[in-house]
Amino acid sequence: MTRRSVITMLAALFGGRAAPVSAAGTADADPVLGPFLAAFPPDPDVKPCDEASCRAYAGKLPDALLRLWREVGRGSYAGGLLVITDPAHWEPTLSAWLRGNIQDRYLIARSAFGDLFYYRDKGMHEVGGVSMKVEDVSRIDPHNPHSDVCAWSMEAFLDEYLSAPETQEAALRKPLFEAAVARLGRPKGDNGFFFEPALALGGAADSAHVGTGDLIVHLDILVQLHQ
Repeated sequence: MTRRSVITMLAALFGGRAAPVSAAGTADADPVLGPFLAAFPPDPDVKPCDEASCRAYAGKLPDALLRLWREVGRGSYAGGLLVITDPAHWEPTLSAWLRGNIQDRYLIARSAFGDLFYYRDKGMHEVGGVSMKVEDVSRIDPHNPHSDVCAWSMEAFLDEYLSAPETQEAALRKPLFEAAVARLGRPKGDNGFFFEPALALGGAADSAHVGTGDLIVHLDILVQLHQ
């Protein structure tokens, strides 16, 4: 039984109340957003998105993510360990890494170290004789580099994949993040952490070789190195 199914079962037993409501509104009681917010509390600068921003992605991005935008907001979570992004702002970066193949692909989150998480709508397919929508959330590691599928739905990405300790340690580099914050401070805005020199140039993935700066600029440099 998955973590999400346990939460859903408990919600049914207790009259749909999976978690207490807090200042974040009904998001904490949501069986998907509740576990995500418990693992990644929003930083003070995170504010709910305006309705126009949400409507622009209706039918393009799953409802679970749009609920997060509406009820909590985009921006920095867990002190900057994870950032819920504006897809439009990061579209040029995603396009560079996917070599222009960004139809029905949207960058929805990034790590402090510039790992890119993007949603893919792969359309309707026959699965077991049933027509159903196929989607996933994938991750680009810009330092190694490689890409892999994180989860087969937005719900699983938010409340299972991101909450897993192994994800936080490996994909989000939480121990290295904490060491970098202690030495360099928390990143803000588009700033984040990277390796100096880059791993592709022989750098080492340890706290002594972490620098900070504009991630969009750094990711542009890395994509050119790898191509």
